[in-house]
Amino acid sequence: MKDFENKKILYVFEYFPPTIQGGAEISGELRARHLTKNNSVFILTPNYEKLKLEVITKHSYRLIKYPSLRSLLFRVRAQTSHKIIKKDQAVFSTLLLLFTMLSAIEMNFWIWWSSKKYGTFDILYGNNTEANIAVAKSHINARKVIHLRDDVFFRPQKIKNSLHRTAHQFLHNYFTKTLAKVGEFIAISKYLKRRYSVLLDIPPEKICIVHNRVADEMICSLTKQQAREKLNLNLTQKYILFVGTFTKKKGIDFLVNDVAPYLNCQFLLVGGGLLQEKIAKTKPNNVNLCGFIKPSEVKYYYKAADCLVVPSIAGEGWGRVSSEAQANGTFSIVNDDGGLPETIQEGKGIVIKNENLLKYLQSRYG
Repeated sequence: MKDFENKKILYVFEYFPPTIQGGAEISGELRARHLTKNNSVFILTPNYEKLKLEVITKHSYRLIKYPSLRSLLFRVRAQTSHKIIKKDQAVFSTLLLLFTMLSAIEMNFWIWWSSKKYGTFDILYGNNTEANIAVAKSHINARKVIHLRDDVFFRPQKIKNSLHRTAHQFLHNYFTKTLAKVGEFIAISKYLKRRYSVLLDIPPEKICIVHNRVADEMICSLTKQQAREKLNLNLTQKYILFVGTFTKKKGIDFLVNDVAPYLNCQFLLVGGGLLQEKIAKTKPNNVNLCGFIKPSEVKYYYKAADCLVVPSIAGEGWGRVSSEAQANGTFSIVNDDGGLPETIQEGKGIVIKNENLLKYLQSRYG
């Protein structure tokens, strides 16, 4: 936004890299770096490493990591979350909404504390849903801006249990009413702008669009041959790349079961998650599990691959991996879903519905 100049900004994060390296966190940190060019930026986030207050200066912003009981929960979060999701997706969704509300209350206190410690802020800026709720509920006299990065908390859930259904609906309504009171919104895509205009019943003109940036460190300076040599890949083989979490909504099972077996090329799967164990046992021979790769190392896979495939059906707000692949000169193929089509630059990628993906890849790579 053009008027983000010479301002004192408190930028609130649910998670901050390197604790979590998801799209919202990576893109938010890049946004923070960009804002420091013309503003004084303070970042507020829970401390997941220690039950301790830490203040660090890096990249020209001040990072305030406040002590939080979330640090204790975070250590067992992944394992516990996976167990609950496997047992009951609806229960997990309700618990996540409840946790988000309680965590936002904690964040709200630390927003107040920061204003007392560091003086008046011109702007309170929320990076994602949890932080957005905290910013929206804050009584601090400051301009409030919230960043809309996904709509995961506002999607309908099929909940059979009446108690869970009531709790889910209450929290859903609470979030909606709270966010609707904020004066300024930033969406990462036209898709999310349309969605939130309806969800929050606000005029579209109140929502401006700022696409996610690609970090300079995510762009590989090597040639494709050099990248393949670095990764010990065959120099003449065709490679199709997937980068993301191994969940049904990301389309990983579709890619492994319905696409890979019918192509004479190799698949590189970067990431992991719920379906990792199952895929490892049932995958065809041309599917290679690369595991979790440091974000700074993923660029070599982008550069080495012939194309990136994003078969997600998750209603992505944007599609960070698609943007990063294209920035590395790698052709990106995305499903016609959510904000993914908006990531495609002319001549650098294509939008193909999942049901047509196999036919397209066969015509392109055989």
